[in-house]
Amino acid sequence: MKPTVAFGAVMAGVIILGSLVLAMNRPAPVIESNVPNLLNEPRHPVTLKMTQDAQAVVGEPAPEIALKDQEGKDFKLSGVVNDSPVLVVMVKDGCPCSMEAQPFFNQLAKAYGSKVQFVGVTDAAKYNASKFHDDFNVPYTLVSEPGMHTFEAYQSPRSVYTTLIAKGGVVRHMWPGYSKQLLDEINSALAKESDLPKATLDLKEAPERPSSGCKFGEPAGS
Repeated sequence: MKPTVAFGAVMAGVIILGSLVLAMNRPAPVIESNVPNLLNEPRHPVTLKMTQDAQAVVGEPAPEIALKDQEGKDFKLSGVVNDSPVLVVMVKDGCPCSMEAQPFFNQLAKAYGSKVQFVGVTDAAKYNASKFHDDFNVPYTLVSEPGMHTFEAYQSPRSVYTTLIAKGGVVRHMWPGYSKQLLDEINSALAKESDLPKATLDLKEAPERPSSGCKFGEPAGS
């Protein structure tokens, strides 16, 4: 091997080795979208007014939901609420809060099976709704709201609001966000409505402080 070729090969090896060492010593990238909730500092803390507004709808008839699901099929709340309780979960397209909260709602839906009907309502169009449904393995129907009607009817200005509707159509509870405590409350309420034992949930990654989601009608993250 000629000296110049050998020298070039050695230098290339040194550069590659140096790059590997730098990569190994470089701090792991921080996923900014997760930091606030993982540090128990919610992006959108649940306020006293939000809690009071949510409590004010308890006992009211649940507004109808008549929208297309992630497959383009028609869904009507009135078609299922007479057969079982329903938990309505509000989802915002591109909202980190919705993404972080979804695994907990998946756990609840799987735990209560056919005893409680779950439906997600999102502001995403069909393609993004279908993608969210697939990407996060959502085990229930996700319907698309093209405007603000359903969110306003359910007095849910932000994502991650959940509404429990008793069999027959009356609002039993509303939670304006999620946390370890609120998810435990939802779990207890679902157990009571379904006459099933309270489910065992993995809530290690849930925030300590109640956190709602991004505001509907505004860009995600605002």
